[in-house]
Amino acid sequence: MNSPPRIWLVLGDKLGDNAQLTMIADSLDLPYEVRHLVPKQEYRLGKPRFKASLQHLDLENSDPLAAPWPDLVITAGRRHSMAALWIKHQSPATKLVLLGRPRRWIERFDLVISLPQYQLPDLPQVMHLSLPLMR
Repeated sequence: MNSPPRIWLVLGDKLGDNAQLTMIADSLDLPYEVRHLVPKQEYRLGKPRFKASLQHLDLENSDPLAAPWPDLVITAGRRHSMAALWIKHQSPATKLVLLGRPRRWIERFDLVISLPQYQLPDLPQVMHLSLPLMR
C-alpha cells in the first residue's frame, strides 16, 4: 500500500486566502500539514523584491520549512508564493499550487487557480474560476 502524498498548506495572515486554501486542501480528502508563515514587520504591508527566498519572513515566529519536503505545496499570495518557490528549489520534485496571480514565473507553478480580474493567459497549468471559492 502506498502512503499518501505529503501536503503542506502554507498559510499567512489573510483570513480569506486561508479559508479558500483550507477548502481546497479539505476537498482533496487527504491528510495535510499546515505551515503558518509570518512576514517580517517591514513586509507586513510593504512588498519585498520578488525572488524565491525566505528573507522576507520572520522565521522565528513562522512554522519551520525543512525536510522532509512535501510532495505538494498549496498557497496564495506574493509572500507565500516566494516561499513556495524556495521550497521547490530545495526539493525540485515538489509540486506547487498557487491560488491567485503569480507576479512572475507563472511557468514555475504546476497549477495556478485564478479569478477573472487577474486576466491570466490561457495556459495548461492555469485554472480559471468565475467566482471565489466559498463553503
